[in-house]
Amino acid sequence: MILPTTKPDMSNYIKSIEDALNGVLWHDDNATVDIHGKKRYAETGYLTVEIKQIEV
Repeated sequence: MILPTTKPDMSNYIKSIEDALNGVLWHDDNATVDIHGKKRYAETGYLTVEIKQIEV
């Protein structure tokens, strides 16, 4: 499997999502405690976001 190592950086995708959800899903993205990400080649670009609340 050939993995994409070109721009844009996956960290830029993640930060954009976190910032977009500030004040919508959470007060501030500093509440994020765990992130799993994968960047792959695809014929049609897409992004999937799954949010789960954890019990403490």
